[in-house]
Amino acid sequence: MIIKNIYAAPVDIGGQYGSPWGYTEGISLLIGNFVETAIVFAGIVFMFIFIWGGYQHIINAGHSRPEEVAKGRQGIQWGLIGFIVVIISYWIVKIFSLITGATLGL
Repeated sequence: MIIKNIYAAPVDIGGQYGSPWGYTEGISLLIGNFVETAIVFAGIVFMFIFIWGGYQHIINAGHSRPEEVAKGRQGIQWGLIGFIVVIISYWIVKIFSLITGATLGL
């Protein structure tokens, strides 16, 4: 089986029209900027879930509502789990970019 060579020239995606993702010299930087934005957004969302769970836990513990306290505790747990997943996903992307040599902008 013969595999043919494929040639492609790098194109500055945001050079002519501008890009909402910042400087995008190639597709790897565009994907990297998107992944970086998604990781930051997910981290902020899980931080708010954690804070909201803590708030619910404290408020409902003062009013002696055990079922609501359990919901607050569950919010804290999901916030921590989500934050850990975000950190692990960041490092997976970082290691992938180091192994492949892609400049993902992280």
